[in-house]
Amino acid sequence: HNSKAHCVSWNCTGKYIASGSLDKTAIVQSFKEERLSREFSLKGHEDVVDQIAWHPSDPNMLSTVSTDKTLRLWDIRTPQKTVACITTKGEVINMTWKSDGSTIALGNKDDLVCFVDYKTHKIIADKQFDLRLTRLGGIILTSTSILLQVTVQSTSLRTPL
Repeated sequence: HNSKAHCVSWNCTGKYIASGSLDKTAIVQSFKEERLSREFSLKGHEDVVDQIAWHPSDPNMLSTVSTDKTLRLWDIRTPQKTVACITTKGEVINMTWKSDGSTIALGNKDDLVCFVDYKTHKIIADKQFDLRLTRLGGIILTSTSILLQVTVQSTSLRTPL
């Protein structure tokens, strides 16, 4: 990176680690023999890459969000282009994948959580919170509802959607 790294995340196999930066890029590095080796840069965001997260079971699929109000999906086998660029409802500050990889939850600065379908690349639902969200945990499916674990200031809670 040409500037400070903002976030890091390992892929599901532990072979790659990605970082997002103030320089508007994400970098993917491999971890071999206890050393990092830069593989490539992912370019496309128009502002700071704030969050980065790998698909929970596909070791080649990476998601990034930026203050440019976009979610980008990348297949690292073709790093020159994004798989999808989705305009978000505000500046995203938190991101997490559902454990089966079907959905990405995005939390923005206005305490709105949006859910993006991985296959269609569309926002399928959103939920407005009246509390200050500081971190998204995970998406929990039960037989009757979907729960989202969030941290609100210093308190963790689960809320039905």
